[in-house]
Amino acid sequence: MAFLESDDPASPFDSLPSQVTQDLKSLQPTDITQVNATVADIVRTARGTVPRLRKIRAEIAAETPRFDLSLIEKLAGYVNALEVTETACRAIPDRSSFDRELPARAFQHRDRLRKNAEILADAKLLDAKLFERLSGRKAHVNIADDLVELERTLRSAWPTIRNNCPLTNKDLQLATEMAAYLHARTNEFGADYAANLDLRARAFTLTVRTYNELRQAVTYVRRVQGDVDKVMPHLYAGKTRR
Repeated sequence: MAFLESDDPASPFDSLPSQVTQDLKSLQPTDITQVNATVADIVRTARGTVPRLRKIRAEIAAETPRFDLSLIEKLAGYVNALEVTETACRAIPDRSSFDRELPARAFQHRDRLRKNAEILADAKLLDAKLFERLSGRKAHVNIADDLVELERTLRSAWPTIRNNCPLTNKDLQLATEMAAYLHARTNEFGADYAANLDLRARAFTLTVRTYNELRQAVTYVRRVQGDVDKVMPHLYAGKTRR
C-alpha cells in the first residue's frame, strides 16, 4: 500500500477522500475482483450515472427507506479512485517485453502447489506452519514470494513426499523461475508497480460492487417507469470483458 501510506506531497492519491482510501485498504484479498474490463469505459459509465442518481435520491429514499443513500456519493468517490489508480498504473516504464500471461499462470501454479501442500500437511508429510508464511494475496510480488516459500518447503521435504504427490521436480523448478521473473519485472517497473495494480483492483471492486447495489435499488424504484437502463445502464453493456 505504498501510495496510500506515502508522505510524498505529490502523491496522486492525496486528492482522494480519507474514507475512500480507508475503504480501499479494508478490502480483504479474497474479496478483490481482478480488473476484467476497460477501466476508461467503466469510469465513463459509472460517473455518468451519479448526477442522475442524485436527481432521484428523494424518490429512492421514499421507496426504499432502509437503503443506504450514502452509496451514491461513495460510488462517485470509488470512480475517482479507479481513475486515479488507472493513471498511476499506466505511468510506468514500457512493458512491451512483459509476459502478460505469466502472472495468471503463476497464480494458478501457486494454487496448485498450495493444494498439494495442504494434502501433504494433512498426511503429516509436510510442516503445516508453511501456510502461516503464505500471504495468498494477488499482487505480483506476493505471488512470487509465496512461490518461493512453497518451493523451498516442498524441496526440503522432497525425499519424503516425491512418491506421495503428483508434483514433479519440474513443478518446483517452474515455481522458482516464475518467482524470479515476477520479482525482477516488479523491481524494473518500480517499487510501487505491484501496489498500484492492487489498488486499482480494489477500486475496481468497490466501483462495480457499489454500482450493482445501487442498480438493484433503482430497478425497484423505477419499476413503473421501466427506465432503469436510462438511469443506470448495465455496467458491462456493450463493453468487452477481458
